[in-house]
Amino acid sequence: MKHLKGIIILFSILIAISIYASFSVSAQNEVEQPGRVKLVETTFTQYTWQLVTNSGTTVCTVIITHDGFPTEQETLDACEEA
Repeated sequence: MKHLKGIIILFSILIAISIYASFSVSAQNEVEQPGRVKLVETTFTQYTWQLVTNSGTTVCTVIITHDGFPTEQETLDACEEA
C-alpha cells in the first residue's frame, strides 16, 4: 500500500511537470531579420506634364511613367485640389 501511494504521488508530479513544461514562452518584441536580401535595380523613364490654363498659368503637374498623354485618372489623381 505504501508503494502504491508513492507511485501515485510520483506519477502526479511527473504529469504536473510535463503539463507545466508544455507551455512555451516566446518574446514577441524581437524583430525578425530577413534571412536573405536581394536588391533589385530597375530603370524607367519618367515624363512630367504641366497642365496650364489658356493664359499660361500652371494648374498642376502630372508625372507619368509611360509614353503618350496622361490618362484621365492620372490627371485627376495629380490635380485633386486644382
